[in-house]
Amino acid sequence: MKIMHPLFLEPININNETKINNLVVENQKTFTAMLLDISNQINQFSGEFVLSSNHNPIDIHKSCELITTFVPFDINRKNLLNKLMQKIQSIAISEDFVMQTHTIKATYLKYIYDILEKLDYSVDISDDFDISYILKGAEVKFSNDYDSLAEKLIDYMITVNSLENEKCYVLVNLRCYLNNTEVEEFYRTALYNKLKILIISGNDNQALINEKKTIIDKDLCQI
Repeated sequence: MKIMHPLFLEPININNETKINNLVVENQKTFTAMLLDISNQINQFSGEFVLSSNHNPIDIHKSCELITTFVPFDINRKNLLNKLMQKIQSIAISEDFVMQTHTIKATYLKYIYDILEKLDYSVDISDDFDISYILKGAEVKFSNDYDSLAEKLIDYMITVNSLENEKCYVLVNLRCYLNNTEVEEFYRTALYNKLKILIISGNDNQALINEKKTIIDKDLCQI
């Protein structure tokens, strides 16, 4: 996977297996414009960035996620929770659990009927209901209990790749939230898990071992 922009001398290789790409944009107006461009394309508008895989353009709105807020960072995003519930439902009706699921539904219906017998009203209920009605009642969520922001981000990206599809994660000013030691550990873990990451920074920082830096200076020249 590679990403290209008219200001780049060459595409940035997101598939780099030894380095995490850090795009530093020192011109504030261009920095804002680039982030807006990616955001617009994620929302299916046109833009100047081009994302490609095997030399073929791919849709940014399907293959890219822009993360701008890290404090607080909540892993329990609605779309991801929906995917998690779909996964749980598929397991519930799988061969390993289908009999337990039928038993639970039957027990649930008996429980409802026993309650209804205590009413003085004539009511109807549906005997044919989806197991999701019971499963959703458990309000299953991802744990937000992490020792560090870096650990939470890694788990979030791995989870999204597993439940949705492999994406390029654009992290804005990440290094403002982590010290150098934390960033280096984040880079090593991300590379080990083959996560596709592009960090976009408004200011330059100390170069790190597992980082490949591309700088667009205030005059819009690539250094």
